[in-house]
Amino acid sequence: KTNGKLTLYMGLGSFVIMIAYVTLFPTIANQNMDQLLKSMPEGVLKAFNLSDGMGTLNGFLNAEFYSMIYLILLIVYSVSTATHLVARLVDRGSMAYLLATPNSRLRIIFTQILFLFTGLLFISVCIVLGGWISDTWLIDKSMLDINIFLKINLIGFLTFAVISAYSFLFSCLFNDEKRAVSISAGLTIIFLILDVVSRVSEKLDWLRNFTIFHAFDPAKISDGTADVFSLSIGLAVSALVLLIGAMFVFKRKDLPV
Repeated sequence: KTNGKLTLYMGLGSFVIMIAYVTLFPTIANQNMDQLLKSMPEGVLKAFNLSDGMGTLNGFLNAEFYSMIYLILLIVYSVSTATHLVARLVDRGSMAYLLATPNSRLRIIFTQILFLFTGLLFISVCIVLGGWISDTWLIDKSMLDINIFLKINLIGFLTFAVISAYSFLFSCLFNDEKRAVSISAGLTIIFLILDVVSRVSEKLDWLRNFTIFHAFDPAKISDGTADVFSLSIGLAVSALVLLIGAMFVFKRKDLPV
């Protein structure tokens, strides 16, 4: 119940934000924004997913939603929820009450994992529904390429599944809540900075090999140059391996009671 409030607020907030962006687009489209973007440096356009322009609804969402707001919302959810589900309980002594119940450690940790990813899926579904409903019912003419839209959200979900998984692993490794959240958040922010910097110049493109956000590139997904199938398999396997590691750590570690 405690973590459910954050999940609910994140889901509903994402739903409302997506509706706002889609309904705003027809007004923005009339302002000929692409002409303004042509005057900007190419590195800046790539850094903020503006290389495809904002002449289409998908391009507009890539630039205005998926380049920053989407990332911030799901980083906050992934890191904070993963930390609350284990490290906070251990740090505050609440885990002792769960361990005292007639449930195995594996069942307890699997339940926590199930909640973490159910919440992530809920937020992702809210975003998809917000885009689809507003495009279908709230604007005069459908402008959203739903196939591309779904692919972007699939890769986004799987990317943050990996982030949630390593945050959960750190939550199982450390008994101190502050230490767990600091490492998870710090690593994720470093990944985000490396991704932005790598887009600014071709000379720095190699930095993308060291960031999880290399997989989440809405512009490449939109123009068809990203291998969505391979990315999906790679991200799903990575998340699964990290979660298995987290379960193993939690099962074997000595917990303060």
